Amino acid sequence: MPTTLDNEVQQTTRKRGPVQCEPLLDAATKDLFRNNAFRITGLSVEATRREEAKHADELKLREELGQSATTHAGAVALNPPPTLDQIREATGRLKDPEKRLIDEFFWFWPCEPGSTTPDPALEALASGNADAALQIWTANEPNPSTGVVATHNIALFWQLRALDLETNNAGPELNGPAEQQEFTALETRQKILQVDDDPDLLDMYREILVAGLPGRPAVQTANSGPRALAMLEAEPFDLLICDLKMPKMDGLQVLAIVRQKYPRLRTVLLTAETDDRFRLRANALGVDLFWHNPATEEETKDFLKHLQSLLGGNGRHPGPGVSRSHSTRRNEADLAQQPRKILVVR
Repeated sequence: MPTTLDNEVQQTTRKRGPVQCEPLLDAATKDLFRNNAFRITGLSVEATRREEAKHADELKLREELGQSATTHAGAVALNPPPTLDQIREATGRLKDPEKRLIDEFFWFWPCEPGSTTPDPALEALASGNADAALQIWTANEPNPSTGVVATHNIALFWQLRALDLETNNAGPELNGPAEQQEFTALETRQKILQVDDDPDLLDMYREILVAGLPGRPAVQTANSGPRALAMLEAEPFDLLICDLKMPKMDGLQVLAIVRQKYPRLRTVLLTAETDDRFRLRANALGVDLFWHNPATEEETKDFLKHLQSLLGGNGRHPGPGVSRSHSTRRNEADLAQQPRKILVVR
């Protein structure tokens, strides 16, 4: 007999009705970035109306004089350069609030909006140095104030490159060690799903995981058990991190479902509870790692070391899992018998 929880999960994952975002869907084509007004004009998303009008007039004049190649020379400039008709159309898009907003969403953002100081990564991109821009964004990703923008820009850069290479093999090849390294890392980047009803803890552990684990794993978050199950249904993950005490559905309930539906998913139970019965229940469910909340820098390093061991290298599944309590450690022979899974439950 279906339970309330089953119904909630089904409602979460059920295909929704008509989507009320037609402008975004219309823009989502293989020419998404080739038609972007900011790419065609070379302007920043923070450009004022006066700057847009002045720059558009300059571009038109250069195009008429046959000097467009010198204008469109950045790391993400169109190849071949935009035509006069494309420039006119781009100028019109910037005057339309809705179309401008869409183009802003699908373009590079400054890490500090409104700052009077030029953004160093965007300057590097404009000068043709994508390698330097990627290095700056990669360094900013763990930062709570700039990480979201940095992640957006990195994802947009590689989506743009992929579409350019697919469209008549346009766009430059991968240049520099940072681009090559970033591309390889994205191909093998491991995915972590973190579940907690406390948004502050989600932010804190996301920062710890991204900064502390090799390869900068992609960390997604869910604020409830049903939401986490819906996300697992939609795409695969390498590691699940979930809080023990949550309303409606606690971490052990999540684990019970995950263990049955996704037997290869790594699972770790992370909790502040000291009652040994929770550890025994987690072990019975097949949790690879049972760990009390790290309270010091050394404990955090130890925790990350075990996560790295469980996840394994190069995207491969690790060997036999480790199931431990931070305060009640079990001998290695017992640990080797535990299932190979990871769930982090807060």
